[in-house]
Amino acid sequence: MHFLKSSILTILPLLSFCQKEYFDFWVDAKWENVYSIHGSDTLTNEASYDVQSSKSGTIEAWRHFEGTQIIEAEITRVYDQIDSSWYMIYKDKNFATVWSSEIEDGIPKFLKKFNLKSRSYISRQFWVREGKDQVWHIIEKSDDGKNWRPMFQSLLKRSG
Repeated sequence: MHFLKSSILTILPLLSFCQKEYFDFWVDAKWENVYSIHGSDTLTNEASYDVQSSKSGTIEAWRHFEGTQIIEAEITRVYDQIDSSWYMIYKDKNFATVWSSEIEDGIPKFLKKFNLKSRSYISRQFWVREGKDQVWHIIEKSDDGKNWRPMFQSLLKRSG
């Protein structure tokens, strides 16, 4: 039992470090859409993400599409060292949201509960690297927080 306890204590700081450093690949770069999958449609558009590092995380300018409408948004992503969690603040001209995160399979997944027109659901989004210069941005939806279905997937490529 002593060995197990000491092994867990050794691993915990490492997990925290890995979570904190998760978005290092994402910073100080511009990312452009290769293609997106929305429902059963495959789309190509000029979505982009301009990401700069800050003291506690990132400051991001997103240009993305909802249907044919262009949405320009500002995102602040921060790592809280007290609770070892990532937070994301999203704001565009219509609304602002704060997303908390949880770690699943070593990946920070940002979650937000929405209550719209007497219907509530949970949305989550996360980024999964594919090689050195590509990343998937995935958005999923759930009614119960257990069963997730894809809403949107976008393959992004580093352009600068």
